[in-house]
Amino acid sequence: HNHMPLSADQVSALCKIGFYATHALRNANLYMNAYRASITDDLTALYNRKHAFEMIDELCLSGTPCSLIMLDIDDFKLYNELYGSKEGDHLIQRCAKIILSALDEDDMAFRFGVDEFLILRRGSDAAAAKAFTQSLVEVLTKGSMPDMVWEITITCGISVFPDISADGRELIHNVEQAVYFGKLDGKGHLIVYRKGLENRSQNPDIRTAYERVAPTIYALTAAIDAKDNFTFIHSMNVSKYAVMLAEALPMSDNDIEVVRVAGMLHDIGKISIPEHILKKTEGLTPEEYAIMKTHVENSIKMIRYLPNMDYVIPAVIAHHERYDGKGYPRGLKGTGIPLMGRILTIADCFDAMTARRPYKQERSIDYAAGELKKNSGTQFDPELVPVFLSLIEDGKIAG
Repeated sequence: HNHMPLSADQVSALCKIGFYATHALRNANLYMNAYRASITDDLTALYNRKHAFEMIDELCLSGTPCSLIMLDIDDFKLYNELYGSKEGDHLIQRCAKIILSALDEDDMAFRFGVDEFLILRRGSDAAAAKAFTQSLVEVLTKGSMPDMVWEITITCGISVFPDISADGRELIHNVEQAVYFGKLDGKGHLIVYRKGLENRSQNPDIRTAYERVAPTIYALTAAIDAKDNFTFIHSMNVSKYAVMLAEALPMSDNDIEVVRVAGMLHDIGKISIPEHILKKTEGLTPEEYAIMKTHVENSIKMIRYLPNMDYVIPAVIAHHERYDGKGYPRGLKGTGIPLMGRILTIADCFDAMTARRPYKQERSIDYAAGELKKNSGTQFDPELVPVFLSLIEDGKIAG
């Protein structure tokens, strides 16, 4: 208006235009925010599972060659049980941050499941996708972590379109199959999907898995027994008492089997303890006791190498925890201690009291029952102790 003053009607018109424009822009902004929220994972700020399907379909329908990478954190359920869900969230967030920093300009990353990530890349060069994934996993698994019983491992799968997978649905299916069969081979494997991969054998249940590694377990236990003659029979007794308590609760058949195997394996780490400490007939010095306590984490490290035995780890690592939080190795308290670990604690201590050792006479069942009752709520779970005592009173547990 060449700096000419505006009339009242012109000012009013401009105000109305501004008013309606403001509402239009605000609504557009609200829509964009809502849309972003609908395609974004709250915890990681990565794109979510829903958007993964959309973008994969879009690329495949357009005929754009692409590679799909899935990263699955091994034993994440166990990680949550051992360290808590808050620490589990921190691990997921850390992984997401590293993944984002590794992406090329056209790459997209998604949180596909609780412990699964997808990366969608342009181009169907499987070798290039494999090199990228190996480099990424090295960063993910070698970064700073809290004190852990074992190092994080990640099983990865890769599938490509259109060379192997015919469409988006098949691309996702094939990358999931690659991860599945990678886990059958153990942990930390990277599998590039190929035709015929599904013809491999299926994963055994825990009973079958135990039967397959039983000779190894017995050999290890025998090796310990050569150093400490009481370990083998003690492990057998702990397994027996723990199963009886688990059955009385009651627990599922699979959980009972886990308890049984955990009882057999709970002291397997004693193979690393010097013989003079294992056979010492008087009290241990503080230094010797500190060495003795390492058998728990040593047990875990050994179990990690037994195929399909990982799910006994929460019980084994917790069998020296106390209900009042004064146990080891992590000082867990109350129901924060895995249930199977609380079961093993009672079975372990009962057998330790009622069995003969070079450094002590065996105690009577009545004495052991009294100690369990006296320490209920401090050392032992106050809800499990009465169940175990009832088994003694019924004559089912006779020492």
